[in-house]
Amino acid sequence: MSGSNKQQANSPRPQQNEGADIPVIPPEENPVAQMQIPVPVEQNPIIPEQMVIPQQNPVVQQPRPVGQQPRPLGRYNPARFPRLPVPQRVRPRNRLRNGYRIHPHLIALQNAVRMGEASGFRPRRARGNLTMRSYRAPLRAEHPGIIGDSRNLGKMLLYFSLYVILQYATVSASENIDKRALQKSHEKSQQEKWADAFLNRNQLERQLDLVMLLKQITVDYLSDCTPIILFDTFTEKKDNLLLEKLLTSFPIAYMHGQITDNYEVNLFTNIDGMQPTCLSYLLFMKDVMKSKEVIGEQNNAKVIVVARSSQWRVFEFLSHEESRYFVNLLVIVQSERIMAANEEAPYILYTHKLYIDALGSSKPIVLSSFQDGNLTRSVDLFPKKFSDGFSGHRFIVAMSNQPPFVIFKGGRSADGEKIFEGIEVRLVNLLSKLYNFTTDYREATEDSDVGSSEAVTRTIMRKKANIGIGGIYVTPDKLDRMGLTRWHTRDCAAFISLASTALPRSSFYI
Repeated sequence: MSGSNKQQANSPRPQQNEGADIPVIPPEENPVAQMQIPVPVEQNPIIPEQMVIPQQNPVVQQPRPVGQQPRPLGRYNPARFPRLPVPQRVRPRNRLRNGYRIHPHLIALQNAVRMGEASGFRPRRARGNLTMRSYRAPLRAEHPGIIGDSRNLGKMLLYFSLYVILQYATVSASENIDKRALQKSHEKSQQEKWADAFLNRNQLERQLDLVMLLKQITVDYLSDCTPIILFDTFTEKKDNLLLEKLLTSFPIAYMHGQITDNYEVNLFTNIDGMQPTCLSYLLFMKDVMKSKEVIGEQNNAKVIVVARSSQWRVFEFLSHEESRYFVNLLVIVQSERIMAANEEAPYILYTHKLYIDALGSSKPIVLSSFQDGNLTRSVDLFPKKFSDGFSGHRFIVAMSNQPPFVIFKGGRSADGEKIFEGIEVRLVNLLSKLYNFTTDYREATEDSDVGSSEAVTRTIMRKKANIGIGGIYVTPDKLDRMGLTRWHTRDCAAFISLASTALPRSSFYI
């Protein structure tokens, strides 16, 4: 071995860690502390001005305390040496150094490098320059909290801010809507409110006012006749609790039935064997305009319609010709006024005034309203409709020659019509002056072959005349076919016939 080789062998070699071939870089040769990175504006648009990191003093190693384990050389081996505690990250600040403004990203990079050196890591070179990736990768692998703390903290702050905002909005809304100082002392608990909403008790309690109103009207106005309660399929599905409460607590005997989709009545009780009596009707309908199709014309019976129609629909019905087929009519509709959730809107009671002009028109009238268990006005719910007359309306009178009630005098008027006289003709003229209407007499000649009284009856049934005269007798058949007034003349004739002279057929004479 030559002298040069011996001198090279005796020269000190750099210390290496076991199992590692990377030399240790002394702190004074660390390029991180000595680097100067000029960042011009043209190359990096993120930095607003040219910034230079001035040269820093080399890191001065502190003397190792007595008894402390020496710092390992080369690559950090976690199997031999315990992991050091992660130093607290310093928040980068936009500071001034030597007159230059340091970018926060560069300050964060320096802090990361220093923390890596304190933990035993060494930076690696990438094309001669230090990059953020060369320092972030080992820090993320060994110390994920250094990079992830800021992100988690930002999410936590965002969630906490949203929670505070929602809580403030909820509290503010509750204070504005329902203040505790304004609540009643006997208010229900939250569990009772949930139970009422689940069992639909609130709707039933609100409908109890309608049940109370109908029971009161029944006792005051419908007790003389047998009421018939009819309801359509809409009411049966939507207001079944109302029907159950009404039918189980109705004050008098009644009959009930269902209205089909074709507006036909299906009674649950057979009325064929029932004794003749007057009837009244209580209808639960979605559309009030279909009332006449269900029960037909009712001149004497009292009709109550509980409708789900709007106020304008009710006004249209009461002004329409369909409502004139009912003389004693009462329509009950719930008000459309907006109420609180725990309050019930009042029920409005309507009727109509007939023959307000010579054309026979009608108009709606508001009788009263029912709220909090009482009527706002104490009025007659079925007032007399013809006390003021018929406003000069023209009625067609059908008649036939039947002395002494109707007598044809044999002459004709200036208009070419026959001149009639008689008891019933004078009676109709007297009623026209009393009730303010005019008359148009017409002879019933279409069915003259069936008799005078039957011809007048058929004319009335065909709706070709309003009044019929001609000595018509009051019989059960006539009462079923049309409406009759009280009798004005009694026939006291007696019929006498001869008795039969034939012997009775019995076994005594055989």
